Amino acid sequence: TSPAAATILDEDAMGTNSATALATQQSIKAYADRPARHIQIMTAGFLKNFSSSVSKFYIPLYSNLENATATNEKNGFVAPYNGKLLKIMHRTSGNFSTKTVDFTLETISRNAAFSSTINVLETVQVAGPTNDTTDPNMVVANFVGGSGTNAFTAGDHVMIGIEYNATHGSSSAKYFFTLVFEFDVSGEA
Repeated sequence: TSPAAATILDEDAMGTNSATALATQQSIKAYADRPARHIQIMTAGFLKNFSSSVSKFYIPLYSNLENATATNEKNGFVAPYNGKLLKIMHRTSGNFSTKTVDFTLETISRNAAFSSTINVLETVQVAGPTNDTTDPNMVVANFVGGSGTNAFTAGDHVMIGIEYNATHGSSSAKYFFTLVFEFDVSGEA
């Protein structure tokens, strides 16, 4: 009798998870060489008066200062690896559900002077948070699959801008953010 013919699968992600099929050499190599991903969660918060004027602000990442001008600190970070911004979750101490908010993923390229032009990679607009009994009581800006790019390069200075479309009724509201980044750490030993 001849041995039974084995099923041979050519799938780089090994998604079938078969206990009886064989994988091609190319599939095994692609699976072993796949990039290593690391999810990084950052949190930030600040108190800001948007009751009389509206302008772009920068979410304070690894800093305690906010500044809306491009010549000062942008409260960003230098990307340690190539990465992507996946999403931003946002809550406030006021009900801003009648407003919209634009979140921008911005960079200064790693090979450009700090005073260089800021690159806006992606803008995502969402309704403002409710701060009432609505569930969920937050908004999520999803940066995956938008019209721009959510990807940045190692060494880029990464910043997140926030801009409401209208003034608020609250003179001083508290703003809270959770940002989810994905970093490609495949080059690490």
